[in-house]
Amino acid sequence: MKSVLTFAAAALTLPCFAQDIEPRRWSHLPLGAHFGGVAYAFTEGDIFFNPVLRIEHGEFEMDTVAFKYIHAFELFEKSARIDLIQMYHSGSWSGLLNGVPAATERDGWPDTALRFAVNLHGAPPLAGQEFVEYRKAAHTETIVGAGLLVTLPTGEYFDDKLINLGSNRYTFTPQFGVVHARGKWTMELSSSVTFFTDNDEFFNGKKLEEDPLFIGQGHLI
Repeated sequence: MKSVLTFAAAALTLPCFAQDIEPRRWSHLPLGAHFGGVAYAFTEGDIFFNPVLRIEHGEFEMDTVAFKYIHAFELFEKSARIDLIQMYHSGSWSGLLNGVPAATERDGWPDTALRFAVNLHGAPPLAGQEFVEYRKAAHTETIVGAGLLVTLPTGEYFDDKLINLGSNRYTFTPQFGVVHARGKWTMELSSSVTFFTDNDEFFNGKKLEEDPLFIGQGHLI
């Protein structure tokens, strides 16, 4: 799979199809700050569908425009943030459906994601010049954070289609992370588990259930 990304603002990440890969998710932000960003991505490659979908040798091409908004605030004397992520997809899929070549296209809005996070240790709630002076002096720092990512079933969904932009279900992803910075280097370790609600309007009158997904990731910056 290959992607070409163009970023128009800081602190913007594009959610991946299979995992939530996001460096700097525990970054220290000044209180009251607002961040906004827009990104474009073109992605193509092979895709492996759930066997229940009866699709083999799947391939896709996808144009994506992503929007993200972040607001930093103080919560119980800790620095916290809330993120809003929304994308727009335009893509085409092809493969074998029950052994027969098939293709389809989709254009529209996928599910909306909201994320709340708080830094439990380190990254004190500061604003203005206090924040600037703290960041200048923080040559060695450890931050411990916790968060919750919620995906809302707002995306385009058709219960008579195998390929959909929306998932028609909620997902809840508790997150925990540790960041250690020393000089110009930063090491991040994060873990999360995603819980899926059931999709009672899956293709052809079926019900889709999925076990929790456990993810660990590390970043060296």
